[in-house]
Amino acid sequence: MFKRILIANRGEIACRIIKTARRMGIETVAVYSEADRDALHVDRMNENEGAESTLSFLGLGGFLFYNTDVLNRYTTSVQRRHVRAEYEKRYKRYERVAQPRITAIQIQVDLMPERASMRARGHYVLRNKTKVPIDTVHLGVDRDLRVRTLAFDRPSRVVLPVIPA
Repeated sequence: MFKRILIANRGEIACRIIKTARRMGIETVAVYSEADRDALHVDRMNENEGAESTLSFLGLGGFLFYNTDVLNRYTTSVQRRHVRAEYEKRYKRYERVAQPRITAIQIQVDLMPERASMRARGHYVLRNKTKVPIDTVHLGVDRDLRVRTLAFDRPSRVVLPVIPA
């Protein structure tokens, strides 16, 4: 549960958030500009932070933008719906095709916090638990992962490549 929340809203909305937070036992902190110094919502806060906090708040906004739009790929709900629709158009016909099941996993994971990354190596054991022969294995790999090597214990080839991101 939260102990304290930062409210960047103004006026009536801020007052309602403050009232609800108090009922829940949550402290409130206001970020405000000089123009709002004497505003009701600023008076009602447990803590008030002026221009220097506004700069911190803006810095936090920059940090969030950098992480969601620069370091990581941000997609809108419309873009996500489009990707899902394309995926379904392309792969729906394979929905009921017999596939092997994972029966064992061995993975070694190296975490590198100084680089905010990790490396995983390992192998899966797949077994055909159906009553029909399987000639094609369908793999789904998260588009944000970089797969350096993918190999089978018998000859294989890519039949249907993934949809580009």
